Amino acid sequence: MKRSIRPLLLLLLSLTLASLLLSGCQAPTNGPNTPVDPQPEPPGPDKNDPYLVLVSAKSPLPVDQLPELKAVQGNFKLEGKAADAYLEMVADAEKAGIQLLVVSAYRPQETQSRLYAAKVHEFLNSGYKQEDAEAKAATIVARPGTSEHNTGLAVDVVTPEYRRLNRGYAETAAAMWLV
Repeated sequence: MKRSIRPLLLLLLSLTLASLLLSGCQAPTNGPNTPVDPQPEPPGPDKNDPYLVLVSAKSPLPVDQLPELKAVQGNFKLEGKAADAYLEMVADAEKAGIQLLVVSAYRPQETQSRLYAAKVHEFLNSGYKQEDAEAKAATIVARPGTSEHNTGLAVDVVTPEYRRLNRGYAETAAAMWLV
């Protein structure tokens, strides 16, 4: 069997070398790790775009950053352009027979502080040590200044038929329509 494979391998190698020579292919001369045809870097995000906001525990918002707000439902508000986009989406949803309810939108950092402190207190009452209670609370409620709700660009929605913010929402007609 070895004798029958060797001629095939030699033929394959010969054909490969011949096709490389005939195509004019050359090895790069500018180093082993240099691309032959470098592509220009794609443009990065516009640092002046107010809608490209990274908010996280590692990138908290400045305390003094307050968006211009517009009501979207009851007392719930969003940043102006986000509110307009949300209201347009609600109108489209209604045309499709879907009703969306806001359960959370813009939150000032004071509100975020209160929610976080309440969750920490809940874990302290359950027997957690301070550091552990804070860490556990942060998995459920964002620390102040680290919630996208503080930007006015985040909204949590449910439907009259399903009012919980959990994985079950994914099975609702509203969630399927949103997707």
